[in-house]
Amino acid sequence: MIMFNTQKIHFINNIDEHNTGDMATSPLNYFFDFFKSYNIIGHNVDCIKWMEISTHDIVIIGGGGLLYLVESWQKNIARLCEINLNVIAWGVGFNTHYGQPICYPLDITRFKLIGIRDYQHPSSLPYLPCVSCLAKELRKKIPTRREVGIVEHAAFPIDGFTYEKISNAHNFQTITDFIASSKVILSSSYHIVYWATLMGKRTICINPFSTKFEYFKYKPIFYSGNLEADITKTAIYEGCLEEAIELNNLFFDKVKEIVCSVIADKDNEYQKIYEMNRYVILNRALEDYVAQNPKPVMEKQTKRYPKWLIKLLCIFIPKKKNRARLRDRHMKQNCEIHTAKVSY
Repeated sequence: MIMFNTQKIHFINNIDEHNTGDMATSPLNYFFDFFKSYNIIGHNVDCIKWMEISTHDIVIIGGGGLLYLVESWQKNIARLCEINLNVIAWGVGFNTHYGQPICYPLDITRFKLIGIRDYQHPSSLPYLPCVSCLAKELRKKIPTRREVGIVEHAAFPIDGFTYEKISNAHNFQTITDFIASSKVILSSSYHIVYWATLMGKRTICINPFSTKFEYFKYKPIFYSGNLEADITKTAIYEGCLEEAIELNNLFFDKVKEIVCSVIADKDNEYQKIYEMNRYVILNRALEDYVAQNPKPVMEKQTKRYPKWLIKLLCIFIPKKKNRARLRDRHMKQNCEIHTAKVSY
């Protein structure tokens, strides 16, 4: 076995804080206890830190609908497969929006290991449901509060109904509470349909906008225009949650084999150095901003840094406690002038 210095494990997914589905799909969320012993770095598929990735690192892409959605993502994933020998795709999905074909090809054979969330897809790739099935929130039991609940995709709203409604931009706790307390879920979001199915709810999909809706293993009813009739056709799929969990645990076993064969010894010292350096760089960026903007927005004689800047910087800090430290240092002093608490 060849041992390489400062080998790292990279986790790459779409980081969109306005889409809880995307934020819940990284396997790092559910297997952190294993990966924390290694040098781990998180990347946004839109903004990959290329200089950090070497040939003999491990790259884990997923989950989420990352394939054939955005041409720049296609190119980034293709490049990852070119520069790294150990690219793993964990529960990724094909996601071409109708009327927006992506022509940039992707050589699937370059992946070291792959599992896709699309069941019986024409690619014939092995099926692996989204790893978010491991979230403990999907097992909650709450008394029913409504017959029909609507959870819309924030970019694809659902209009014309009077039922109680939230969106996939709400946090995971709120969304799963809402699903758990509804008998029927009507949604235009892939992950809401998926989670509602796993939680044993009768599920109806409305306004499907992508090929991803065509490959559910446990299919929802698609809205026909007559909701009452559609509800009578819905089904509850017993055992689907347990099946999804089992498939992801089996996939994790394969990932562990790859990690142990590629990285000889556990080591997370580089991660600590990386986080420290990143934090220094981010603080300098804030200082540069203040220097270039000597008259920041003031309320009650208190300096207030732009929320967008803090939010952007937090994306690049992989460790939660360091993100909190950054927010506390630069935003906590202004908490009395915030009208709403924002979580990053």
